Amino acid sequence: MKNDDAIAPVVAVMMILVVVVTLLGIWNAIYLPGFKQQAEVEHLRDVENGMVRFSADIDNSIFLWRNGTMSESIPLGGGDILLNSIRSGGGIRINQRESATNVIDVDGIPSAYGFLSNITYEPVSNFWLNQGYSWEEGTINVSRGPVSVPISLENQYLEARDAFRKNLLKQPEYSNDYHNITIKIVNITPHSLNSASSGNGNSQLKLNATVVRLPEWSGVTNLTVNGLPPSDLKYPANVTIERLDIILSAE
Repeated sequence: MKNDDAIAPVVAVMMILVVVVTLLGIWNAIYLPGFKQQAEVEHLRDVENGMVRFSADIDNSIFLWRNGTMSESIPLGGGDILLNSIRSGGGIRINQRESATNVIDVDGIPSAYGFLSNITYEPVSNFWLNQGYSWEEGTINVSRGPVSVPISLENQYLEARDAFRKNLLKQPEYSNDYHNITIKIVNITPHSLNSASSGNGNSQLKLNATVVRLPEWSGVTNLTVNGLPPSDLKYPANVTIERLDIILSAE
């Protein structure tokens, strides 16, 4: 009897441990993946919303055409919950396109360029889908592997892209009986040092806009914008180029 009395508490503890281990197994196998996936869905939604807001910041900067800074917080990682703090990660990269979007030639000499850059977010060790996002020409795209599609309807995507492209080069401003011309172009480039960020915390997407007025050209006899001459300009002309430099950074 004494042996039975001594064994009984041990058996009870072992039974409790079996129940606890079983419950933990059920939690890890059934419930935990679902909660992690739901948290990851919310994380990716926050990434998308942050990219959309930053796209609007760029649009506003071009519309306002003045010096200024704007920033948006982008969560690189997510998927953490109360009972499991392991997070996925991600990375943001800003890449400048090789060719200039707009080129202005003064008397046959390339004198001003307007470049464009792309922003990409790529997930790392995602608990749901390896779903990334990108900003290109004023639009947001969602990607899974090599496939990338706009988050908006096709007609809305095309309208937004075309409107953005149009705003990169403003309509010429004339004076002095069409002998003076002012041309405004947008130049979007990555920061020389902070063009990428990675980890599982938050990254700050920032833009710094500066209006640069280039020295005036006098007595110009030949002016082309993307290979075409302004139709109303009279020569000899005085040419002023105003460039909005937007520097993008990820910190």
